[in-house]
Amino acid sequence: MNESVEFLECEWADNLKNEFKLKPEKEAVSELHHSYGQYLRNQWKLWNGNNELSLSFQEIGITHPDDISSIILTSFHRKLNNKNIEIEKQAQFYKDYWKKSESLESLDDSEPVPDELDF
Repeated sequence: MNESVEFLECEWADNLKNEFKLKPEKEAVSELHHSYGQYLRNQWKLWNGNNELSLSFQEIGITHPDDISSIILTSFHRKLNNKNIEIEKQAQFYKDYWKKSESLESLDDSEPVPDELDF
């Protein structure tokens, strides 16, 4: 994973890194999800799930390519802002998300969706 962040640091022009860095983390990552995030998922063949990068994320319980690209972009943003990457906390966020999603799927249609869920 560190190599992917280092790659972005070398690949991106300074003005793009600065623009990304200055945005709030959630906004910066969300804005790139369907553009550069998709590029990463496709170019790095994250959908195959059997390359070194995908396998390293699987070791920490992250299997979905969308989650992998978001963690990479979040980590890059944090590195640019001299913040701790906290890979374990990032991974836990996505594991909790999928666990909550699975529990929603198991709800009967007649049961209301709990208010505390944040989509």
